[in-house]
Amino acid sequence: MLQANKISFKPTLLFFSANALSYPLHEMFHALMAYFLNVNSTLYHFYVNIDHTNTSVYDKILIAAAGPVLSLAFGLVFWVAYKKSKNSSYKLFMFYAAITGISIFSGNVFSTVFGGDFHTAATLLQFPYWLQLFATLTGLIFLSVFMYRIGKEVLFLSFINATTFKVVILSFLVIPWILGTLLLVLSFLPLPSFLITGMISSSIFWIIPIVSAVLNRRKVKTLEYISPTLNYVDIILVLFSFLIVRALIFGVSFVH
Repeated sequence: MLQANKISFKPTLLFFSANALSYPLHEMFHALMAYFLNVNSTLYHFYVNIDHTNTSVYDKILIAAAGPVLSLAFGLVFWVAYKKSKNSSYKLFMFYAAITGISIFSGNVFSTVFGGDFHTAATLLQFPYWLQLFATLTGLIFLSVFMYRIGKEVLFLSFINATTFKVVILSFLVIPWILGTLLLVLSFLPLPSFLITGMISSSIFWIIPIVSAVLNRRKVKTLEYISPTLNYVDIILVLFSFLIVRALIFGVSFVH
């Protein structure tokens, strides 16, 4: 049995697995939209090369927007599944997958004025700077509110026979953020430095749920108990996600 002062690394591995699958899936949404529009592309683990030789502005907008929009749909599906699931074996993975999908969308909205998919779409649509700035501020607010909500959501979770606040915060938030992000960077190598910087800098938003959990610790009672040990489903998810990332390093062509 897990003691009240013992930290589990199961959430960190499922955090890694959820993110390691979500990032390539986001890029695959771009590639699938391009394929649907008869545009060739090559899918990699953290980016996709689009052949823009004969693409129209309309095509470029749809391809750019497909990634974050479908990531949002992916995240919402997992959020609903997480809230409705009674099976703790899948619940934690769905929790992190939902956060990642929704965060990819809101993060792209936040970066509209700086770069990224929605910046590309906004530039092609010739949106004025003030409108792009408005989208960025909207994305910042939405992402911050969402991550604050995640901090409260974590307080509903605990390990079997482990109810201390320290264990919950370290196991579900702090260690997944720090160690999980490090595992992601290492598993996605080689990557251009600017993509590594982007992966690390975007993870800073995980500070918000930590603060939220601290502020709300006395307002929420544990409702869901998670086993601290890895089961065969967890192991399969971790290995599968790692293998997908490594396989995509060599690229998969979507050509007609």
